[in-house]
Amino acid sequence: MHIKSTFIHLSKIGLKTENELWLKKILTWDDYQKNIENTNLFFDKSSSRLFESYQALDNNDIEFFANTLPNKEYFRLALSFPSDVLFLDIETTGLSRYYDHITMIGWSINGEYDYYVQGIHQENKFREALSKAKIIVTFNGAIFDIPFIKNYFKNVETPLCHVDLRFLAKGVDLSGGQKSIEDQIGFKRSKALKSTDGYMATVLWDEYKWGKKSSLEKLIAYNHSDVEGMKAILDFCIKKIYIKNGYRKHFKIPFKFTSLKAKLNRKQIKDFAQSSKIPFDPMAALKYKELATKINRNIQIVGVDLTGSEERPTGVALLRNNKVETLQINTDDDMIDYIIKSKPDLVSIDSPLSLPFGRISVFDDDPGRDEFGILRICERVLKKRGVNAYPTLLPSMQKLTKRGIELAERLRKLGIPVIESYPGVVQDIIGLPRKQASLKLLKKGLGKFGLTGEFLKKDVSHDEIDAITSAIVGLFFLSYDYEAIGDLRENLMIIPDLDAKRKVKKVFGISGQIAVGKTTAANFLKEQGFKYTRYSLVLENILERENKEINRENLQALGLEMSKNQIEFSKKVYENIAEYDNIVIDGLRHPEDYTFFFEQYGYDFKLIHIVSDDTTKEKRYVNEGHTTKEYKRAVTNKVESDVPELKKYAYTILDNNGTIEELKHKIVDLIKEEN
Repeated sequence: MHIKSTFIHLSKIGLKTENELWLKKILTWDDYQKNIENTNLFFDKSSSRLFESYQALDNNDIEFFANTLPNKEYFRLALSFPSDVLFLDIETTGLSRYYDHITMIGWSINGEYDYYVQGIHQENKFREALSKAKIIVTFNGAIFDIPFIKNYFKNVETPLCHVDLRFLAKGVDLSGGQKSIEDQIGFKRSKALKSTDGYMATVLWDEYKWGKKSSLEKLIAYNHSDVEGMKAILDFCIKKIYIKNGYRKHFKIPFKFTSLKAKLNRKQIKDFAQSSKIPFDPMAALKYKELATKINRNIQIVGVDLTGSEERPTGVALLRNNKVETLQINTDDDMIDYIIKSKPDLVSIDSPLSLPFGRISVFDDDPGRDEFGILRICERVLKKRGVNAYPTLLPSMQKLTKRGIELAERLRKLGIPVIESYPGVVQDIIGLPRKQASLKLLKKGLGKFGLTGEFLKKDVSHDEIDAITSAIVGLFFLSYDYEAIGDLRENLMIIPDLDAKRKVKKVFGISGQIAVGKTTAANFLKEQGFKYTRYSLVLENILERENKEINRENLQALGLEMSKNQIEFSKKVYENIAEYDNIVIDGLRHPEDYTFFFEQYGYDFKLIHIVSDDTTKEKRYVNEGHTTKEYKRAVTNKVESDVPELKKYAYTILDNNGTIEELKHKIVDLIKEEN
């Protein structure tokens, strides 16, 4: 009905009272004044409850009514002011306002369709159209379109009166997405667009910005169909509301929005698309060398697009500087053999590598299933950013998660650092087309990025291409252009981030066998201003709490017990130094210690391995008040067995068979190298 038949915007009149007025044949404001207010001898227009309503109507002040009507009744305003209604739909690169952006906006007002294309049109084109509208109609715009627009166009104002068809349709028992509702009400799109959906719209944009101009024509036509579909949905919903609420007993529907059908000028669209300057130059996109220059050393990264079963091949990519080698591998043993031979600085795996905090098993029979759930903190963060991240322990993900955790654990025990990567946002950051647009186009994009290899010439699986993208996340990690999201109690997920604030840190780990001078070296660094911690400090604190004597025998026994979960041991050490920039960590004993701190600090972490000959070590130990027998027992203790392995991962190996002063000079020289 027309706004002049509406009374619920008045104080103390609700839907029930309004209906009672209609039943009494009080169908308009004029009827109300004549039959209720005019009975008062002293009535005058200015004292009418409807005085402000008449003024607002005369002034076309739609906001006055929008402020007083319930949102679900905004359709009445649309029916009353059809020439002020703007139907609007946006297209984006994806669903996340955090990572994605608007590609185009289409709108129709008073039977005319127009559009804005990002990178081609000036912002004022859309702003001017929006400023003319007093009522806006969208589908799911309250959640999607309007927040995207306000995020993209700074200080933009949208009409207060917003009819969101998703919710209006729900009120008349229509559910699902726009295309589903169109099918339910019998709205027909052209055959050429029938299979196009929101995801394909992102693909069309990718195709366009990489040179296929006809894809922009199709994208605009798709957007136009969305806008026209909204008109049909609005008409259908209004008709159903009239039937459901009994409005048609009293009123005819005053307007049909499908009568304002906006025709698409296909020739004009084609001319526009073909003459447009594509708002993306692959040659100007982020390049490999920009990240590599920051790293400033030879780079070797293995990217893994892991599958949930050894029966299905996993895509693997080795990035040696900018040269890529890809292959498919089935078994974990074969994958580990390949990684060992590749000698990478880092392995980047596209798979969950940890459980939600509190969980002890990937499967649903875990006693903590109900309390701790199936999501980790990192997935919660991504969901808040609008990214559809699969829950780690969704039934379909459980085997993949188990495999990822076990693979990472095996690699870390071998001294190979591992990160959990999220390659999903890499494409937008470096301007890559999605593989769904064209695997050929995506490979071309990787070539423009600066990668070389046989994958550019030969057919490779999409798993291998995904593995390359995972390796690129490793590149972002090593160049410090990343964000680590999540909770360290679980596992941190690595997200590329070109706005990351790089803060150079100096982090030294000290390893070596008993009596080589580890603590002497570490204490000297402490004197130079480095924050000092050591693994045995954690052990001492535990022994103290348990009222046990702090001696080497007890320390080694507890250390052996803690080594059953060495990563958790390293996390406790890290808690003591996480907030500092210059750090020395004394007493690394296992390859996992090295991998843990590399995974936190990248190349800022440098392992110093100190060596001395056996005679010198024994002499020092005995001079501290121990016996030769005690020395031999201590040095052969199982907890010390991995120490020689750390020599492989050392940034530098210091020979300490001389004096303390000589050792200090070597440390000073090392610090100077880092300045």
